[in-house]
Amino acid sequence: NPVGLYNLGNTCFLNAALQSLAHAPLLSDFFLKRHFVKDLNVENPLGTKGAIASAFAKLLQELLQPEGTAEAIAPEEMLRALCKHCPIIAEQPGMQQDA
Repeated sequence: NPVGLYNLGNTCFLNAALQSLAHAPLLSDFFLKRHFVKDLNVENPLGTKGAIASAFAKLLQELLQPEGTAEAIAPEEMLRALCKHCPIIAEQPGMQQDA
């Protein structure tokens, strides 16, 4: 059975996008095998120092875990990383956003 994502207060937009990305085979494999790490530019002062990519990789590990371990998970760490680096999301907690 697929693992779902709990809504954390109008995060259905985020959940839909995350589920779509998680089920793109080449992308999910790239993150699950941690190939993304060598492409991180942690020196970029405008970047997130890999925070969003790392949070996505961790979320994928939880989402694509062996069957029967969870029906749904809360994407809290991913949401925190996005709020920290995307002010419009952080400034409008619980507000509807479009994917």
